[in-house]
Amino acid sequence: MYLSLIQRVIVGFAVMIVLVLSISGSAYFSEVRMADQLKLTASTLTGLLDRSNTMVLHMQDANRLMLVHANNPDQEKREQLRSEFGSAVSAFNQTFQQLMVALQDYPDLSEKLASVGDDSQSFISMASKHLDIQDQRVEAREASSAELNKYDDEWIFFDQDIADLKSDAEFDGIQQAVWDLDVIQAQGIGARGYLQKVLAVDKEDDIQSLTSEVAQHLKAFTEKSNRVMKAMPSSKESLKVYLDLLTRSISEPEGLLQQHLHYLELQKTSMQSMQESARKMDQIIADANIITTKIRDMSETALKQAQAASSYSVALNIILAIVSMAVAVVVAITVVISIRRPLSAITKALGELASGNLSYRITADFRSEMGIVVRNINELGGQLNNLIGKIQTSAQTVSNVADDSHAMSEKTNRDIEQQRRQTDSIATAVTEMESAVHEVASHAVETSTEVEQVTTLANANMANMQSNLEFVSQLKSSLDEATSIIQNLSGETQQIGDVLTVIQAITEQTNLLALNAAIEAARAGEHGRGFAVVADEVRSLANRSRESADEIGNMIASLQEKAQAAVSVVEDNQSYADQSVTQTTETSESLQIMVERLGAINDMSRSIATACEEQSVVAKDVAENVVGISDMATNIAQDAQKLARNSESLNQLSSEQSELVSQFKI
Repeated sequence: MYLSLIQRVIVGFAVMIVLVLSISGSAYFSEVRMADQLKLTASTLTGLLDRSNTMVLHMQDANRLMLVHANNPDQEKREQLRSEFGSAVSAFNQTFQQLMVALQDYPDLSEKLASVGDDSQSFISMASKHLDIQDQRVEAREASSAELNKYDDEWIFFDQDIADLKSDAEFDGIQQAVWDLDVIQAQGIGARGYLQKVLAVDKEDDIQSLTSEVAQHLKAFTEKSNRVMKAMPSSKESLKVYLDLLTRSISEPEGLLQQHLHYLELQKTSMQSMQESARKMDQIIADANIITTKIRDMSETALKQAQAASSYSVALNIILAIVSMAVAVVVAITVVISIRRPLSAITKALGELASGNLSYRITADFRSEMGIVVRNINELGGQLNNLIGKIQTSAQTVSNVADDSHAMSEKTNRDIEQQRRQTDSIATAVTEMESAVHEVASHAVETSTEVEQVTTLANANMANMQSNLEFVSQLKSSLDEATSIIQNLSGETQQIGDVLTVIQAITEQTNLLALNAAIEAARAGEHGRGFAVVADEVRSLANRSRESADEIGNMIASLQEKAQAAVSVVEDNQSYADQSVTQTTETSESLQIMVERLGAINDMSRSIATACEEQSVVAKDVAENVVGISDMATNIAQDAQKLARNSESLNQLSSEQSELVSQFKI
């Protein structure tokens, strides 16, 4: 079966990978087993041994402290030993719990350790009781010594007091009392002898014999003392002291003998407790030694297993390494043989292509994947041949397009420059129009001021007319005064005519300014359309103001004529007074109409001023927009210049491309 180059490489590398993975897996699992065994030997088992030994040491410390406590009479030292014993017990319990947790995976050891724990707790309990017993024993011993000292101190005058009592008995002739006092003295001396050596007696048989002897002495001492006290009442005080002292020392629990008996009982209990504690301690040490031995056996077993696993892993890895090297050599030889000849032909073909000879082809045929590479190189040469031919054609086309683009860019620059000049002209016109609008607004304000003055005068005339109407009853007797008033009225109407002349001139000027604004708006084109509307409105308001002023002028002229006629009538005939009243009323009404028309003119003037302000704002916006258009035109001109430079660069690149393509042989 024929295998291609890639198949051989794949099979070879697959085998190599399998072998390497096998080596790695073997090494890994061996390492894991070694690590586990090492951890078990160096860490786990060592820790178990250390904790086991530490636990035994803590228990031995507790036992040692108990023994030292049992032989130490000093209370302060015993308290210190008791505290150290508690610390040793706490340390033991802590180590024991840690060891129990560590031995959870080892049931045999856990069971044996649990037995050690039970024995240890039993030992600790007995040791604690022994500490209490030792304290009580020392207290009993000290109490016995104190009672003996007290007894000796109080008994020191016994012989002298008995001798005195005997002298008294002999003096009184009570011979029986003398004999009884001799017995009392003898029994007291005997009891004293036993009591003084009682602390030295520690055997059970001896203490029982001593107790019996002392009891007999006390009995005889008591009988004789009672007989003497009955026979000699005066002796009661002296004998009672010694009788109570002897009774306390022998019979009472706090006395010397009973305290010593209690001490001996505690000593016996202490010995039994210490013997039992020693047995428990021996059992604990034996069980702990068993645990230690098993842990050491486990450590040796783990070491042997680790050594065996290491030897097996080394042998397996050596075999796999040899097989891997053999496979690698076989794969390398077959691959080199399959690559050498095709690679030479491919190298030559690539050299021809690199030198520009796109017509060169490889004629040899190869079975491996290198044959596919050879065919692909031949196809690549053909495609490059076609591609270079197309690139030459495209380079010429790109050159023509670049020339056309450069010409269009030049034309665009010229058009944009012309547009910029026209935009600057429009901006200048809009600025001038804005100034004209400001002037119109100023004249409108002046017109409004004049109209207000005229209105004031008209109101004054109306007031005068009202005065004329009020004093019409006195007209006949005051014709001269009426004539003077009418003449004054004629003069004021003449002034009103002058004001109307000014208003007419202002309206004509406003109309002219509105016409100029409309012309400028027409020149602005689309941007001045809104401004044209405002200019038409201003012109309309100016026409209406002029019409109103004409009407007021006509009214003023009529008023002057009537006032002159009134003067003539007054001068000619007073009978026309009633007609004068009528004419005065008509004049008042005319003035009222004139005031109303003046108010309308004032409103129109204000409207003109407002419209001018709005037109000024619009003109300002137009100017800003025109400036923006000018800036945009400048930017477009700059972009067009960049486009022209890019076209030149494109033309240069096209030329360079043509030169490069011409190097290839097609």
